[in-house]
Amino acid sequence: AGQDISPSSSPQKYLPASLAWAAMGHDLRPLWADLWNQLGRYQGLPFPLRQGQQWQSTQLAQALFGPLTPLLSNEYAVGQLNDGTWLMAVTTTEPTVTEKLDSIAMQQGLTVSQLTLAGQTVKAWSRLKTRVDDRNRETTVETELVGVHTKVDDCDVFATSLGGLTTALAASANTLTTTQRFQHTVQSMDQPNQGYIY
Repeated sequence: AGQDISPSSSPQKYLPASLAWAAMGHDLRPLWADLWNQLGRYQGLPFPLRQGQQWQSTQLAQALFGPLTPLLSNEYAVGQLNDGTWLMAVTTTEPTVTEKLDSIAMQQGLTVSQLTLAGQTVKAWSRLKTRVDDRNRETTVETELVGVHTKVDDCDVFATSLGGLTTALAASANTLTTTQRFQHTVQSMDQPNQGYIY
């Protein structure tokens, strides 16, 4: 028994029905640790989970862990689209947390830029990288987008691509939690509960 998690809570409205998988509830930290402990027993994880496992070990992920910890103790919704794009929405209780995350991103060598997407002011984290041609020569410099985030009402919404953030911002028209399949799956679960992995 834990906190009652209503699928219609604010962060869940940013999870589109097209997600490959999703987790939602209150306080992601214990669920996340347990999930990765359980998955560690398996040899061949699907690509999206291997990708998440690899990202957790990066220097950027380690640096972001401190400020993200109190943020993830709130209501959350996390998921991944089939193309590998990660989405996360959390109810914000600390107004300066995204400023701290932006500062850490800059300390890690990322460029933090502001742009407008779907009428929202968005912060983008990016880095320059070189492209190698077929003769193994570095010929072009291009921008690699690492992540984007915006604030909508009482939620901070994060994604690993502009398309992902656009999908999250438009999700309220067709959210995962309003699909018949999701509703049928969760109706048999105990209430109150500590959240869902779907």
